[in-house]
Formats: sequence, structure tokens, C-alpha cells
Amino acid sequence: MRRRIGALMVLLALATTACAGGDGGEATDASPSVASSPADDGGNNGGDGDGGDGGDLEQPLPESGGGPQATLAGLPIGGSEFVLVDDAWCGEAFLQTSPPDGVRVGITGVSPDTAGATVVDRRCGGTPCVAAVLESGGLSSCTVAVLPPTADTASVDVTIDAVAWCSTQAECDAYQASSGQQVWTMCHPQNGCEPVTDAPTEPTEPTEPTDPATTDAPTEPPTDEEPDAESSP
Repeated sequence: MRRRIGALMVLLALATTACAGGDGGEATDASPSVASSPADDGGNNGGDGDGGDGGDLEQPLPESGGGPQATLAGLPIGGSEFVLVDDAWCGEAFLQTSPPDGVRVGITGVSPDTAGATVVDRRCGGTPCVAAVLESGGLSSCTVAVLPPTADTASVDVTIDAVAWCSTQAECDAYQASSGQQVWTMCHPQNGCEPVTDAPTEPTEPTEPTDPATTDAPTEPPTDEEPDAESSP
């Protein structure tokens, strides 16, 4: 009898241990997992970065491939036709010295030289000059938009910088020497480059008063009567 009771107690202890082991296994499988945080947006929440109404406009150019090149400060480029787009002046610019075949001109920046004026990113109906690549047989012109400092401004001076890519360094040096430097004057689209002023009226010269002392006395009309002859004594 004692042996049976002992055996039952052993079986009961084994069953209790097995139940406890099963609970421990479930606890092990329920270990927490670490959730990944959202990826950083790189700080792009501050606008679209389109250049807006800034002073100068600059933009990286396509890779040149490490070939020969020359800097063109004050690129001789410009035009004489201007239109209004909202409150901005738009002008189309053409190279004054056409590049030879094989030479590509990439515009690196557009800067206003007139105090208070700004170069703005506006669509003027053509390819914007900033980051445009001009070449013979390809794109030959580009557009610039500026905001004048005041409503009565007659003209705004703009400087355009560029880089030339060539087949040889001698070709680049020759084009740089022939280009020179130039400032493009953009005129008011409606009034031209002449200052807007009202035409002054010429003053009327005052009439000098007549001096009575210098006036001629009126002459008496002649009479037909002859003076009486004096009698002789």
C-alpha cells in the first residue's frame, strides 16, 4: 500500500512539473519585438526649394565628364524684347558670340547688378537661363525674369555667368578670349529704358510793362487853316 501511495505521489509530482514547463515555454515565445522608427525625411518639410523670389539664381549643371573647360564671367548674352509676367519682367537672351561647333556653354548663375532688384523663377515661355546649356545647332536662347526694385524703375542690369566645355583646352581658351564680359540691361516692358517722367511745360515769358514816359505823344491832325498874315506897319 505504501508503495502504491509513493508511486502515485511521484506521478503527481511529474505531472505538476510538466505543466509548469509548458507555461514557461509560452512566456519565452512572447518576448517583445522592437518596432522600427519611420525613416527620416531628410528635412524636406521646409518647402519645395524652387529658388522663389531670391536675389541670385544658381543651379548645378550636368557633369562635364572632366574634359577641358573655361569660366565665362559676365557672359555676353542678352536681348531687346521684354514682356510682363505678373509683376516680373521677362526677357529672352541670345549669345552675342556664337560658340563654335563642339563648344557647349552652360549657365551657372544669374545675378542682378541693380540695387534692390531680384532674379525670380518664373516661366517666361522659354527655357530658363539658369542651368541651361547653349550650343551651336542646339538650344540658342534662354529666358530671365527679374523683379524691379520700384514700380517706376526704368531698367535692371543683370550679369550671367557660365562655363564652356570644349574638345581641347586651346579651344576653350580661344572662346573665352573672344567672349569678353558684358552686363545685360533689361528695360521696362512698356516704357523702355527711358525714365518715366511727366513732360515739363515751358514757362511763359512775362510781358514787360509799358513805361508811360517813353510812349509817344499823340500827334494832332494837321489843319487846313493858314495863319493870318501880319499887317505891315
